[in-house]
Amino acid sequence: MTKKWITGIDIGRYSVKAVVVKVDCAHITIVNHLELKGSDSIFSDPHTLKHQETVKNLKKIRKTAPFFRKKAAIALPDSVSINKVITLEHGLDGQEQVFAVFQAMAHQTPYPLEELALDFYKEPSMSGAKTEAYRVHVVKHAIVDNWTQPIKKIGYRPEYMDTNINALRGLQVLLVQQQPWLRNWGVLDLGHYHVALCPPQPLSQDMAKQWSYESHERTGGSLNSITPKSPAEVMIEHLTSKILAQLKLYRSIQGEQGLQGIVLCGGHANDSNIACLIERLTGMPIKAIDLHACVDVESEGGARLNGSFATALGVAYNAIQWMEAH
Repeated sequence: MTKKWITGIDIGRYSVKAVVVKVDCAHITIVNHLELKGSDSIFSDPHTLKHQETVKNLKKIRKTAPFFRKKAAIALPDSVSINKVITLEHGLDGQEQVFAVFQAMAHQTPYPLEELALDFYKEPSMSGAKTEAYRVHVVKHAIVDNWTQPIKKIGYRPEYMDTNINALRGLQVLLVQQQPWLRNWGVLDLGHYHVALCPPQPLSQDMAKQWSYESHERTGGSLNSITPKSPAEVMIEHLTSKILAQLKLYRSIQGEQGLQGIVLCGGHANDSNIACLIERLTGMPIKAIDLHACVDVESEGGARLNGSFATALGVAYNAIQWMEAH
């Protein structure tokens, strides 16, 4: 099997993360990683990048991957993607599939089809069923162009795009492969501007949830210095109430023996104060993610691969699976 290389890129409002991944057979190695902070200024709105500012900000990523290893996988905000499950006649193949999917989506999106980039895959179905389910992801071409052009400008070739939640699910699959005892653990991505929760792997990805919140920098508090009823603690309590509601839903489906804990990733994954507070408020075991336990890391400079790189690694992993399938 030929070695595969991909650079996973997660462009967030707080920072940009990149991981360069090499795959040899089934063995995954991170050969370099980089975080560039201060990226809020490159966004004109939550969905749109300012081209020149983005190119200028991302220039340092050029040197993270070898010269001839410039394929890139990009994580997109979930809010830019329409995600639908449609039902079609059983047995469609090739162009029949494509035509049927486009026809079905023409009635389910508010935009003309010529403005949309569309991808789909077949969901598992019961033997003998007369219909088949397809999961369809739709993004406007303008969004795809806006996010890929700066990546191309710094010398990379965008090969794959996915949403943040899908990237987080990909990371979860990788975690469970390496540490099977985490199969019934959820994954909580606690970033600087948003929180995302993936259910345990046996549950559908459709049960994942995401919430935005006001930046700790803009509210004058710091999530890294929690004091009794500080702005940070009030914020965490507010978020945890939403998380608890979703955890109850998971338990109602799996039963009390299903959900066993939460893996914490994102920008605050390694903050023990936050982890302890969430553990106390949820009553669940909380484990900070250890990406070094999932993959080999040979990055230059010796900087530890922390939980901030979870989405970048997840989208790179999903890209690897996609490349193998195609």
